[in-house]
Amino acid sequence: QGMNGQAKRYIFLDHVTNSQCGVCGASNPGLYALLAGYQGSYHHLSIHPSFPYSSCVFYQANKTENNDRAAYYGITSTPTVMINGLVKKSASQVNATLLNAELGKTSPIEVEVKESGTTSRTVKVEVKTVGTKPSGTYKIYAAIAEKTRNQATGNGEKVHYDVFRKFVTASSGDNISL
Repeated sequence: QGMNGQAKRYIFLDHVTNSQCGVCGASNPGLYALLAGYQGSYHHLSIHPSFPYSSCVFYQANKTENNDRAAYYGITSTPTVMINGLVKKSASQVNATLLNAELGKTSPIEVEVKESGTTSRTVKVEVKTVGTKPSGTYKIYAAIAEKTRNQATGNGEKVHYDVFRKFVTASSGDNISL
């Protein structure tokens, strides 16, 4: 918890990509190189919808929920990145200026994730208000991601990061009260 009843606000990147997309294979390494300079300040999730190629191996692993997440943002092309659910950019347009503008921001809502176990994992997600409770209707989205997947794919990528596997909540989110 930060000062003045505020929690650190991480940059959240929903990265819509495809393992068969050549443009993705050319753009994603630059995005990952940029993100390396922001360790501890962001969370990243790679979503793999059916476009432009339904043969994408990561799309095939969970067709419905990968498509649901891309549709949530109205994304119809790859590679596209949503920054904090508000700023939509091509992966090659994500730059230090955009990310730096999000650094140091705080939130009156704190989300704490605790994991335990080895081969079988238990996850507890706790949401708390730490400042003035904001008005509005809220949903929480929780997902399981594979941190690093070493697999050569049709777009030339050999390492895939934060690969979305499954929602823990409904793909449309779960309603919560603050």
